[in-house]
Amino acid sequence: MAGERTLAVDCKYLGAGTPGDGVAAATYTQYTEIHEDTIVFNFADGTQVQFRAMGQKDPWAVISRITDVSSIEFAIPSPKAQEQKDFMGGTVTGEKWEAPIETPSIIKSIKIQTADYEGKYVEYIIPKADIFARLSQAPGVEQTDLMLVRATVVTPITAAGVRKSSFSREVKTVDEEVGG
Repeated sequence: MAGERTLAVDCKYLGAGTPGDGVAAATYTQYTEIHEDTIVFNFADGTQVQFRAMGQKDPWAVISRITDVSSIEFAIPSPKAQEQKDFMGGTVTGEKWEAPIETPSIIKSIKIQTADYEGKYVEYIIPKADIFARLSQAPGVEQTDLMLVRATVVTPITAAGVRKSSFSREVKTVDEEVGG
């Protein structure tokens, strides 16, 4: 039945790809090892600005504004050299990653799919995200090094100047194609 609630739990897929002209990527590269419990949605809270006139109880105008940027964060444990290049820029020679000389501008689409529950899953897509990543945890006796990735939501705009949606959430059936 359409419109049934599904339980969005765990993550079975996280991928990144090159966005198209105002649209999400057509294909994605899957990142198979995402550190447990590190996917975080940081969606900006809106605020209201109220304009009041003296002697009036209610405002004569209210404007809703978003005052911060939205982002999604996740961490990749013990990142491979290519994963570091994908999210941090730089160069790869064999298994060696070298940091870029200057901070790169990395733009990607991000797709996240939850684990299946009763024949359904939830898919989240950010068509255009500005990527910033860094090593955020050094290896220790009981922990690995982590690469923290922040995908800041950017409004996709076509070459013709048409603004598109910056985020989507869709409930899908398990028989629909998974991944990229």
